[in-house]
Amino acid sequence: MFLRALFATTLFLAIPPMASTAELAPCSSLDLAIRLLIDEPNEAILRLQQISARGCHQATYKLATLYSTRGSKLYDLPYSIELFTRAAEKGHALAQANLGFRYFSGAGVGKDKVLGCALIDLSARQGVSRSKKILKLLLKKMSDEEIQGCG
Repeated sequence: MFLRALFATTLFLAIPPMASTAELAPCSSLDLAIRLLIDEPNEAILRLQQISARGCHQATYKLATLYSTRGSKLYDLPYSIELFTRAAEKGHALAQANLGFRYFSGAGVGKDKVLGCALIDLSARQGVSRSKKILKLLLKKMSDEEIQGCG
């Protein structure tokens, strides 16, 4: 339980790795959309959806975190997992870590320690230091066979 809370908190606050110039173009208005979340949440969600549709994986990840926040008006776990999956498939390191932890623990998806470990490992290889730390802890909870399948 503690690890789940720690992981969720650190992923939400983590800063993603630097993106290339080509990746930044679809994300050009992302900062404005995020600033709107406090005063104009409906407008912010609409803008984030538009930015995500243009291929900004950071916007897709941000939407996923909003839809995965328990107690929020937007809470929709299946949709958030779909969004995390989309961003993770495009290589978004924090989405990979979040989705990986969900699979490892079975939070909203079928429990699959090997897939979870592999996703967290992908995130760690992209330089997400928290993923590296969490991965070390999770490996202690896995059998040798599961670790071999992890990556």
